Amino acid sequence: MKRKCPTCKSSDGVRIILWGMPAGPPDESKYYIGGCLMDDQNPDYKCITCGWEGFKRSNSKLTSHPIY
Repeated sequence: MKRKCPTCKSSDGVRIILWGMPAGPPDESKYYIGGCLMDDQNPDYKCITCGWEGFKRSNSKLTSHPIY
């Protein structure tokens, strides 16, 4: 199921952000490289069309920008 950006409504631009060092080159149609430093405040998704970043839906306080 494709995710839809809540800001620009793009369904082609949303990528899962990979944090850390991937073992090999990721599929750029699904993933965005977030960087080497990881913590629990890092977003889970990024829209490469508009730059929006958001979090998975959960019961945590990080749901202020959920992905739909």
